[in-house]
Amino acid sequence: MKLEEVKRKYKDQWVLAEVLKEDVKMHKPESLRVIKASKNRSEMEEAMKKTKVKHLAVYYTGEVPKKGYALAF
Repeated sequence: MKLEEVKRKYKDQWVLAEVLKEDVKMHKPESLRVIKASKNRSEMEEAMKKTKVKHLAVYYTGEVPKKGYALAF
C-alpha cells in the first residue's frame, strides 16, 4: 500500500507500518504494510515492542498543527 492510501484509509490515526520497498535516493517508502492503526499513540509503542519487523515507520495521518502551536503527548 502506498503512503497516500494509508493516509486516506486511516485518517486522523497513528499508523505503525512495515516498509516493504523504499526509494533509496529520496528516503521515502514506496510500499507499506500496516501492522497497527489507532487513534491512541501509546498503542503504537506497545505494538512496536511486540513486532519482529526490522524496517518500521510510524505516521500520524491527521492534520499537523500550524506554526506557533505546541502539542503535548
